[in-house]
This record gives sequence, structure tokens and C-alpha cells, in this order.
Amino acid sequence: MMKFILVFIFVFHSGQNFGQKWTTIALNDRVKIDFPKRPETQDVGNIRMYQVLDTDYVINVAVNSMPQNVKFDPKEDDLVGFYKRVIDGALDAATNSKLLNERKIEIDNFEAREITYTKDFNGVTGIMVRKRILLVDRVLYIFDVWDLTGKGQKHLANKFFKLIEVL
Repeated sequence: MMKFILVFIFVFHSGQNFGQKWTTIALNDRVKIDFPKRPETQDVGNIRMYQVLDTDYVINVAVNSMPQNVKFDPKEDDLVGFYKRVIDGALDAATNSKLLNERKIEIDNFEAREITYTKDFNGVTGIMVRKRILLVDRVLYIFDVWDLTGKGQKHLANKFFKLIEVL
């Protein structure tokens, strides 16, 4: 009986994860990602934004196609420097940002970066943000998970980031 109760508590507590149907979105013909629910989309200039708002978290994805007149070839130019400029820009744009971690990663054999930092936003202080930055074929992809609970949203962020797929 006790085993049944423990299993029931585990399934009930985890029910959101088991019952939640994630939605696959093709960001373009090269990259797709699964969101925990259908994101809102908005175009701002040449940037397409995807956003999921929840009481516990915010997920943002930005897809920025680099104009053809911008001379940048990651094989010829410094990809490390490019990622550093993107990271510096993200931190400069955030209020009271503090970089906690930065690491080089690979996403489907493409060099990428992951950073963790805190920032203030709309009167909320110390929001933990995990961000992955990926450049594929002159298109910059930025994936964010904001933790609004102070608990880290580690499970959600890990699952979300694992579902990034380069085609």
C-alpha cells in the first residue's frame, strides 16, 4: 500500500511533465525546437521572436538572419570573437546583469556558447537566465530560459536545450 501511495505522489507531482505535450516549431529550414506550449511570435526588423510566458518561467528564442551585405564568414573570421560580442551585447542590454558561467558547447556539431547570468527586469531582481547562442549558415539563434521562481528551472532548461535540432 505504501508503495502505491509513493508511486501516486510521484506521478501526481510529476504529472505536468508527463502530461505536457511539447510543440515542435521549425524556426526555418535548418533549425527546429520543441516548446513546452505554442509560442507567441513577433517580427522585429529582420529578427523573428518566439516567446512562451508562464508564471514560473519565460522562454525566448530569437532568430536573426545576418544581411548579405554584412561581411562575416565564421571560417575566415574569429567565431570566438563573434560569440564574445553577442554575449557582451546581451549582458550590456540587461539591467544589473552578472555573468555566472560561460562555456563552449556543441549543438549538432556546430560550435555554440552557453551562458548563465542574473538580471533585473520589470521590478523583479536577480532573475536567473540560461542562454544558448548558435550561429548556423549566417543565422544567429538565441535561446533563453528565464527562471521567475528562484528555483533554477534546471529540468525545464535542460529539456528545452536538448530539443534544439540542426537539420
